[in-house]
Amino acid sequence: MRSLRGDRPTRHDYLGEIIQPGNVVITSNWDFLMERTTQLRRVPTRLCGEPDDHTMLLLKVHGSIDWSTSFNAKRAIATAEYASLKEMLFVVRPYTFTVNDNKDELDEQNPGPLIRTRSLESWNSG
Repeated sequence: MRSLRGDRPTRHDYLGEIIQPGNVVITSNWDFLMERTTQLRRVPTRLCGEPDDHTMLLLKVHGSIDWSTSFNAKRAIATAEYASLKEMLFVVRPYTFTVNDNKDELDEQNPGPLIRTRSLESWNSG
């Protein structure tokens, strides 16, 4: 594993080295810097699961600004607006995730699955 200290490129040039298929990137940031960079570089990215040679696995140990549970969502949940963390980011195919928006079945002990808003998909990649 390469040390983050020492001789390395300046600014965000270092992102080009770590954002590659097959890499596992672990971050404590809540922002979208990594997701946006993977989108611009067209690197297939997942937010959970096992590492593989074809996608970058991005693990956000403190969560992300766009993550929630069905129970904690502040507005009605529609499948068109939310996706499972298991879904690949920026895919062309439709999502397969169905959100349970029946609040009567959810509570603090059973908050429902971890989901993310689909805000990233609306960004222009070019």
